[in-house]
Amino acid sequence: MSRSSTSLVLVVVALLTAPLAGAANGSSTASGPSKQELHALALRGEALNRTYHLGAYAGPSKQEISALTLRGQALNRTYHLGAYAGRTGSSFPWFTAAFAAAATFGVILAAFAGAVGARRRRAVTGA
Repeated sequence: MSRSSTSLVLVVVALLTAPLAGAANGSSTASGPSKQELHALALRGEALNRTYHLGAYAGPSKQEISALTLRGQALNRTYHLGAYAGRTGSSFPWFTAAFAAAATFGVILAAFAGAVGARRRRAVTGA
């Protein structure tokens, strides 16, 4: 069920149950709800639609979508993303991969040097 049809169902149910609520309170229901009651229900429905983004409040307008698109394009141009990347050939970050491999190799060498140093230290101290 779409949002607008859900709000329509809620308004119809509210209009149909208003006379029953009046009967429970002891008022007469022969003439139906008054103009003030109908106006109050319409205002309540509008407020609920605005709160839950239903009906005319369902989403961004064409102007908002256009503004978001232009903003996205400007950000892509600023940060050289997407069509503005200016890369040729492969898009794989080779420099980053090489740096990560060198850093990993350095950590392995440091761990190996630490293990050798600890072993020699035990051999010298006799522990």
